[in-house]
Amino acid sequence: MARLLRVASRRANLSVVAVSESVAADARRVLGPTVPVRAIHNAVDARRFAPGVGDALMLDRAAGFSEAPPGTIRVGLVATFARWKGHEVFFEAVARIPRDRAARFFVIGGPIYRSTGSQWSMEELRAEAARRGVADRAGFVGPVDDPAGALRALDVAVHASTRPEPFGRAIVEGMATGLPVVAMLDGGAAELFVDGETALGCPPNDPASLARAIDRLILDPALRRKLGENARNAVLARFNADHLFDAWEIVYEPSRQVRLSPA
Repeated sequence: MARLLRVASRRANLSVVAVSESVAADARRVLGPTVPVRAIHNAVDARRFAPGVGDALMLDRAAGFSEAPPGTIRVGLVATFARWKGHEVFFEAVARIPRDRAARFFVIGGPIYRSTGSQWSMEELRAEAARRGVADRAGFVGPVDDPAGALRALDVAVHASTRPEPFGRAIVEGMATGLPVVAMLDGGAAELFVDGETALGCPPNDPASLARAIDRLILDPALRRKLGENARNAVLARFNADHLFDAWEIVYEPSRQVRLSPA
């Protein structure tokens, strides 16, 4: 990809747009100082991913769980089955959370790639959960047609990727839904939230830190409410799809940058 970008930069008058400052920095290292690179974050439909009451019973049934006692906290990792999405870190974190917690843990998503070795199969992930002793605590929901509805059925959303995310859409979707999110402080993901204010951040590949953050949210309903409210407000201010027009218009009509600048 680096070679292709260099060839393209020599053959065209490029204006490069990256989905995060992290990706923009990579692009600048490859392309050098003569090619302008601008970061424009992705956005979500804040109306679709809005807080509300989700079908928690559907989530339990899909995972093969019995009906949960009142007050059960549902914690979910929403991701494709790519091997770098951190499912094994999530399972290891669940193994470290005391069994007497009134909580259930969900893996939501499935394999989507055709390339060999790039993703887990459902059978492999079930085996990973069993190997870490959490097969009875971690339910597999599979792909869902309505990710917003699945998120609304959760109480805590988890992002556990082991490599830097270019962006981290699942983080923003969870925030938009008003959920407290635990996410990795790495790559583009680290640009999406303020640790302790709009989400809880963890270092990547650190199941002990992830377990502490999840357990803290399980035990503290006031913190869950505070982070969820702050997260929703942050999405409305920074990641609402309605805000994308001006950012992209500057790319196609650079003169707009002058008119949009403060007086």
